[in-house]
Amino acid sequence: MTASGYAWIAAWEALNGRDADPPERPWTTLARGAIAETLRQVAGAGIVSVGSQRASGFGLEFMTSVASACAGLSLAGTSCSFSDGEKAVASELVRTAQENASQDGCSFDDFTVIDCPAFANPERLRARCVDERDVLISTPEPFYSFARGGGYRPTDFPLHAFYERTGISGLYPPPYFQFDRYCESRTTWSPGTFWGPTRKVFYQILAYELFLPERGIP
Repeated sequence: MTASGYAWIAAWEALNGRDADPPERPWTTLARGAIAETLRQVAGAGIVSVGSQRASGFGLEFMTSVASACAGLSLAGTSCSFSDGEKAVASELVRTAQENASQDGCSFDDFTVIDCPAFANPERLRARCVDERDVLISTPEPFYSFARGGGYRPTDFPLHAFYERTGISGLYPPPYFQFDRYCESRTTWSPGTFWGPTRKVFYQILAYELFLPERGIP
């Protein structure tokens, strides 16, 4: 979330006619550095560890933060670009998620067959994915429990438009789920819940709707 915070401060400064990258607080520079660090951490850890396990949803959640940061940088008047290595990480994240996702995007399915990539392994071996249905179900903050029945779903991460706009390729074609729509089903408008309005803003608006063609993000 650090990258997004820096980027949206930069956007606020620019929209108010101020320098978005001043020497004392270079917001756009800080945002770009945080984006690079996010992708470096993902590549180093596999797809974001849950103990010794990995989960596709965690990797895509990191990419929603990157996408929201890129939206902020665009409104600040600067671009968001990626190296070939960063694009490779982003592509592998979404392809693995497509392999795990049901075609309708309602669930992550087969965790006994499909593994998650372990980027840190020089031989590109894969590590066992954790069942997304067991991941991070809401309990009062700051603690989240592992309980069955309502973890991450493919429709939480509509990153297709962002990938297209930033030149990240590699999604499998249909019938694989395309991560091209957000399913509004779980937002809870009360404090201390995992599926609160902040998560809706990041997943639906900043990482998805702002990148639709009609919204005009470059």
